[in-house]
Amino acid sequence: MTNGFASLLRPAAETPAPLPRFVNLGYSIAFVAVTLAGFAQVSLAPFGLVARDRLFGLAAASVLYASLGTAGLCAIERRAGRSQLQALIAALLALGAASTLYSHGYSSMMLLAVVSLAVLHLSTLGSVVVSAACALVALSAFAGR
Repeated sequence: MTNGFASLLRPAAETPAPLPRFVNLGYSIAFVAVTLAGFAQVSLAPFGLVARDRLFGLAAASVLYASLGTAGLCAIERRAGRSQLQALIAALLALGAASTLYSHGYSSMMLLAVVSLAVLHLSTLGSVVVSAACALVALSAFAGR
C-alpha cells in the first residue's frame, strides 16, 4: 500500500509538449513550389551553365527534398519528437546545400523552404544558424561560377 501511495507523491514525469502542426495543404503547396522553382532554375539555365548530365541527380534530390519536407514533416509532427524534427531539418539543410553546390547555385531556391521550416519550428538562434548556413552555401555556390 505504501508503494502505491509513495508513487502518488512523486512528481509526475514531464511529458514533452507536442510539436506544433504546420503541415497543411497550403504549406505543402508552398514547399513543393519552392522546390520545383529551384529545379526549374537549373533546368532552364542557359545551355552550358549547368551540365545537362546533372539534371537527373538534381531531379531525384528535388523529389526526395519535397517528400521529406512535406510527408516526412507531417509524420514527425504527428508521431515523433523534437530530436526527429531537428534531424529532419538537418537532413533538408544538407540535401538543399548539396543540391545548390552541385548546381553551381542555380537550385538555391530550394534553401528557402528549409529556412521557412526552421523559422516555424526552431528557436530564434536555430533559425539564424540555418539561415546563415543557407546564405553561406548560396554565396559560395554563386562565387564558384
